[in-house]
Amino acid sequence: MNPNLTEAWVNKGTALIELKRYSEALSASEQALTQDPMSESAQQNRETAQRGLSPISTQARLPITIILMAIMLGVGLLFMRKS
Repeated sequence: MNPNLTEAWVNKGTALIELKRYSEALSASEQALTQDPMSESAQQNRETAQRGLSPISTQARLPITIILMAIMLGVGLLFMRKS
């Protein structure tokens, strides 16, 4: 295990995540984990890259959350008017 090599792969993964290049970031994270399976940074990068690749990423869920909150607020206001 070469800690410098692991750190290089982790840094590459981090940079690719920042660029939203999640597939490449996932590969870099896997390379880091090949070098050091216990690397917490590599594990976190892998999870972040996997979330970025998911069909409904956190960024995509935000508008859905806002819409649902608006609907719930509207329903709440309707019940308040009837009282």
